Amino acid sequence: MLDKVLKSAKILQSFTFDEILSLLECSSNKLKPIIKNLEKKRILIFNNNKYFYIKDFDKTNKKTPVQKTQIKIKKINKIYNIEYLASLTKYSEVKPEELFYNENDILFYKQAYSNLKKRIIKYLQIFSKTTNMDLEELEQYLKLLKEEHPLLRFKVGHVVKIRDKFLKYGLKAFETDKVKQRQYIPNNMYNDFKNLYLYSKKYSLLGAYNKLQDLGYNPKLLPCYETFKHCLYEDYTKQEINDIRNKHEIIPLMNNTSFNILNNYSETKSNLNFKDTAIRFLESMPDKSANITKRRARHINTHLLPYFENCIWSEITTNKLKEFIVYKSENCHYANNTIREILFTLFKIKNLCVDNFTQKKITEKRLSNEEIQKLYDKDWKSLLVVATGFTESELLGLRYEDINFKNGLIHLKYIYQNKQLHKINKPTFQKKIIINSKLLDKIPRNKTGIIFETLDIKEFDILINTHVALALEKNIPITIIAKRVGITNLNNFYKKYHIFMQKDNSDDVLANII
Repeated sequence: MLDKVLKSAKILQSFTFDEILSLLECSSNKLKPIIKNLEKKRILIFNNNKYFYIKDFDKTNKKTPVQKTQIKIKKINKIYNIEYLASLTKYSEVKPEELFYNENDILFYKQAYSNLKKRIIKYLQIFSKTTNMDLEELEQYLKLLKEEHPLLRFKVGHVVKIRDKFLKYGLKAFETDKVKQRQYIPNNMYNDFKNLYLYSKKYSLLGAYNKLQDLGYNPKLLPCYETFKHCLYEDYTKQEINDIRNKHEIIPLMNNTSFNILNNYSETKSNLNFKDTAIRFLESMPDKSANITKRRARHINTHLLPYFENCIWSEITTNKLKEFIVYKSENCHYANNTIREILFTLFKIKNLCVDNFTQKKITEKRLSNEEIQKLYDKDWKSLLVVATGFTESELLGLRYEDINFKNGLIHLKYIYQNKQLHKINKPTFQKKIIINSKLLDKIPRNKTGIIFETLDIKEFDILINTHVALALEKNIPITIIAKRVGITNLNNFYKKYHIFMQKDNSDDVLANII
């Protein structure tokens, strides 16, 4: 009966139930289960009260799923020991020499981090039970597996891809770029990460990673979080990490990395008194969080004022801050991360109550349209700042190779920091900016290397102000403008550039709201 239904469906291609019932001249009770079975196998599809034949079903010319996977079973048996895999209760019990036959697979498993080992064993357990299954059976098996273990997140397509790659390449099917990223972490950055996490219970793994930005590291140059995590678990076992973190004493680690935060510190010639600026900072307190406010006040009253109370800002040099670090570390036995937090509060005071105080008049200035037009003839480098909004470190990292002269596109890939050229690892922090052809013609085309060996651009802040003001006039969202000029906090952006924002009368704006 099944063969007759298939022949009729193949001839008709599309039909209703009544049409095939009258053609076969049989009872509907016999025909209905056959039609439903063909629907499950996706040979027939029901749509708009009609059945459509979509697949040529010929058992004689096609191999069964079991016949197809017999070769795969033999290959899998050669790759790893299924019997040994079945005897395991925990992935941590695995002895790679007993599980894998290939030396490359043994070496790969030994070098893999703990989460990857766990993932490999889970996939191997699935492979051993699903090798004989076709796609439909595999899909049903994974659905049941997810119901029994809701935390498992396997997709059918992903399991099939990994299984095919595993048959061809062995454990290299599980290889990712993150496994090879340790080379991108500088030693001083990794040491600071360990100091934050290992020698204090204050931060979690992710918290220690995020805290690196507060220690002066540029977020554009930080490798991904998983890389730090992988390196840590490669160097220490979980028991060793717990033992170090459970110690009551915080070990002070004095070395050259303690002074790295001072690389971004710029000395000032201001004669303002430190005590006065610290009091002004406490009164304004720019941070909204209550915990941050208390922490900043504690840093000032307990650590900074007793040491710098009688100093003026021109006396707070880099050498003076190094003496402060040595004093707090060797005499007071504070950890590096604590000293860095205290210094970060000092930097905040300098930025908001010293630098901004002396440059208040500068931040209100911008170039007029006539002055911008004059730059086309006199100074194309200053005009480039107005057009792009690049910071000083970004300009020093700009190369001729980063400019596409055909499309007028600048793709910034490097920045200059700490007297070195660094590649921006995260694509989201790389800037792509289109400039007009008139400015593009001013830039030399047949050169290579860095465009600005030294930055001799005058009134740099006014040029940036002009870029922001022009962008605001074109109603570009402030989130985009802030990201362009390198400001991550919108509150700080508003404080600095609110002068250039349009002041609408709120009554007029809300007059025609409906």
